[in-house]
Amino acid sequence: MSTHEKYTAAAQPALLASEHDNYNPDALTESARIIRKVVGVASADEMAATLQVSHKTLTTWRWRKRGPPFIKIGKKIFYPLRELATWIEGERTKQRAVPRPRRVHGRSHASAFVPSSLELPVGG
Repeated sequence: MSTHEKYTAAAQPALLASEHDNYNPDALTESARIIRKVVGVASADEMAATLQVSHKTLTTWRWRKRGPPFIKIGKKIFYPLRELATWIEGERTKQRAVPRPRRVHGRSHASAFVPSSLELPVGG
């Protein structure tokens, strides 16, 4: 074998048929799930299912800095479970707070029902 052939062969991935046949993505997925459980993080899929929201909602919350705390590793998003309970309690506290007036057609709720006879004429 020439030197060129040796370098070419070394540069190509050497997957044996037996190694490729043993590849089981379900087993890797299960291993990853167990590791996430031990470490105490949830994937975006698991968090969406837990909170019963869509992936788009989680993405929007992250963008608006509104949702549960998250960790980004490479392109993957993980949610620390220890901080999830604190975030949920904070959301619960916000819901108990006095609600802001509802806006109707660009006006606050109270001014939306002012009879037109009480409004001041414009420009006159």
